[in-house]
Amino acid sequence: MGVAAQSIAEPMAKIGRFFQRPDYFFALRFWLATLLAWAAAFSLQLDKPYWAIMTVAVVSYPSQGMLIAKFIARLAGTVVGILMVTWLAGISLNAPWLMSLYLALWLSLCTYIAGRYSGMVTYGCALCGYTSAIVGFGISVSPTPYTLFFISQARLSEIALGLAAALLVTFALPSRLDNRLFLQAEQGNSHRMRDLFQSCLHRYVPERALFQRWYELVTGLMNAELLAVNDSLSAATDNTLRRRQSRLTRRQLSSASSLLSLHSMSALLLHDSGADAGDYLNEVEKWLGPRPFPPDTAPPWPPDGLMAHRAGQHFCLTLRSCLDDAGAEAAGPAESRTGQVFAGARVFRDSHEMLLNAVRTFCSVLAGVFFWLGNNWDMGYILTVLIGISCALGAHYPAVSKLVLVVLAAVVLAVPVAYVLLFYAFISTSELLPAMLAMTPVLLLAGAGKSLSPVAFIFFHVFMLGVIFLINFANPMDYDFSRFANMAVAAVFSVLIVAVVFYFIPQSADRVKLVRMTRAISGRFTGDMAREARHGPFEDYVYSALFLTRVMPRSPEKQRFVRFCCVILAMSRIRSRAGRRSPAEPFFPAAFIDALMQGNYALCLALTETNMAKGDDSDWGYWWETGTVLRYLSGNLSGNLSGNLHGNMHGNLHGHATGGERGG
Repeated sequence: MGVAAQSIAEPMAKIGRFFQRPDYFFALRFWLATLLAWAAAFSLQLDKPYWAIMTVAVVSYPSQGMLIAKFIARLAGTVVGILMVTWLAGISLNAPWLMSLYLALWLSLCTYIAGRYSGMVTYGCALCGYTSAIVGFGISVSPTPYTLFFISQARLSEIALGLAAALLVTFALPSRLDNRLFLQAEQGNSHRMRDLFQSCLHRYVPERALFQRWYELVTGLMNAELLAVNDSLSAATDNTLRRRQSRLTRRQLSSASSLLSLHSMSALLLHDSGADAGDYLNEVEKWLGPRPFPPDTAPPWPPDGLMAHRAGQHFCLTLRSCLDDAGAEAAGPAESRTGQVFAGARVFRDSHEMLLNAVRTFCSVLAGVFFWLGNNWDMGYILTVLIGISCALGAHYPAVSKLVLVVLAAVVLAVPVAYVLLFYAFISTSELLPAMLAMTPVLLLAGAGKSLSPVAFIFFHVFMLGVIFLINFANPMDYDFSRFANMAVAAVFSVLIVAVVFYFIPQSADRVKLVRMTRAISGRFTGDMAREARHGPFEDYVYSALFLTRVMPRSPEKQRFVRFCCVILAMSRIRSRAGRRSPAEPFFPAAFIDALMQGNYALCLALTETNMAKGDDSDWGYWWETGTVLRYLSGNLSGNLSGNLHGNMHGNLHGHATGGERGG
């Protein structure tokens, strides 16, 4: 009886957890905003009310901050797109093939530029492209200046109405989701930081586990940075708390660069200094303890025996600096970080993949144009519009092949749902209220589904857009089955054409992307060595590359890349701290940098010992720290040089990448 009851209770518990997961408050906001835009568009007798309704569906996110950011990006992108298509129409309005070629080039350029930025800037650039496609291909039915003006003003006014409806509802019913997600991320990162600190104070920690914990901490901190941006735009947020937590995130990012140095130094001290180092590290570990991180008490004072040696002094100062970075309220002038993560030259850009995205967009749009104009399909322009939208928004997703399947499934489901609503529910009434009641279950279901998971968000987002597009929400409503069938065929074929283009021009394999990232980071590190020590921008650059790999599955290549990033950041941090003592000249000589980039750790260690032997007390500690990192990487913590160092990460990754490229 007990087993039977348990077998029934477990599925019921899963069902209960499923219905607890959706954000029903967001579903309510989405439903109200959609009905408001619908009612306002019909009351104002606008020409294309479905644009206002679709705008609500596009900008509606469970995150209020993302909604506001999309509001700004969509408005700016719409204006720029209309201005651009107006200029293109002035030189090619009566030449459909030429106009289509210009629009394909413009869409490709917007897709390329969108790849150079992140967040809502990317979305705004995509909007510039596909707004031009909507208006430019839309005037092909009647290519006159009046048609251009008519569609442009309709697009702008109805987009503005939809944005106003979404913004009004989100401020009338504010959500604290952004603040809650940010604080949850901060709490999780504090636990990861404490666990990683404790791991760094142990001598016998598996290398793979150490780097994996470091990687999870860095990506968690970068994600918190994005959540902080959303939280700053939210109407219901504690700005004082957010700013304090955001400063802590930035300092923890800075501290993460030194954790490999901390681990390698502690391991060598445990080997050389014996009981003094061991007792002190045990005291620090107990002080960190299971309580929240960072602790609100001062760390234990190091024993005199440990501080009697230069190595012990340098380790204790570095440990104290890392703890201050990880938990202090305000940064000191030497360690302060300026500028934004995910901004400007701080962000890694894969120019090769960006160019491929532009080529895919151009080929997809031209394929749609040939299918449209080559077959004299009267409503074929809808196909090219949908292709432009799909490429502009989907080209930057890392797993496009999986994304296409999700989008295709959503579009296929949207066709029968839209058909039932249009030809069974809406056709039976001429009143707006019954039509809204018929649409309510679909809106609430889509709103709840968008809050389940990232994949569910994409599915229900595309599904809702497909339903709105196919119903068309004309004023008065249009029940032309021929038009509906053409739009349904165009929707399905647009996804299929994009899928075919991405099949023949696929995204680069993960291992090839990692090779490009490694080369770019190596080149930037080498170039920075000849300039003034500025660790912050380089650190953000490496972290942004690491953040891109979060969607890649685990693999040996990814593990080597994570190891490489950890090493290169540790060296950059050492160089930056040492460079503040003598900023006039680089800390690491050119021969050391060349050997490090080639993975020749034996030569690096030889140069390190040479500089340690010079007896310069101001630099000795930094060279000793450099030596501990190199010995840790070579698996030789006893201090003896090894002439044949196998398994160095950068050399292995470079060799594997070269072979992979030849194989490709």
